[in-house]
Amino acid sequence: MWKAVVLASMLLAVAFVAFGQHGKTQIGGKTASKSNSKPKPKPSPKPTPNPKELDKSWYSPCGVYYKNLDDLIADMDKGWRLIAETNDDYLWHDSDKVACDPSTKILKAWVKSIHRSQKEKADYSLILYELKCETNQLRLKSSADYMNSGSLLRNDDYDITWSDVIPDSVGEVILRTICRRL
Repeated sequence: MWKAVVLASMLLAVAFVAFGQHGKTQIGGKTASKSNSKPKPKPSPKPTPNPKELDKSWYSPCGVYYKNLDDLIADMDKGWRLIAETNDDYLWHDSDKVACDPSTKILKAWVKSIHRSQKEKADYSLILYELKCETNQLRLKSSADYMNSGSLLRNDDYDITWSDVIPDSVGEVILRTICRRL
């Protein structure tokens, strides 16, 4: 009987230690000590745009002007649009082919020149301009001449300094159209 009492006491002690608490050390089960971890913050709701803010005019980091959000959306996915005619060329612009570098405020834009006359061997040219909308300056970066079949005739890169846009010139039309200063 003595053995049964000792065995029962030992089993009870082991069960207490294994499933209970012993000081602040967790051996089994939950402890009553408080956790040192901070509670997770509740996610803050995203602010909803103020409808009045959507109707305000604004400028992109490169100085392109938009009347409002609807104006920006309307300018997207339009494809090539005629922006100017000269005696020799039709000039087209695609606003989806424009890239803005916010750190330099330089806008890169492609212009397609479709040649009207037979003076040029090429049927059309793609011309890359860099523009500074805020200072009304532009420079030519590269051009490529193509046949209607799509075959490349010539490709040139340029290292030209910035120049102010000449009033009433094709350059002014290009800058005013791309920077949306109409």
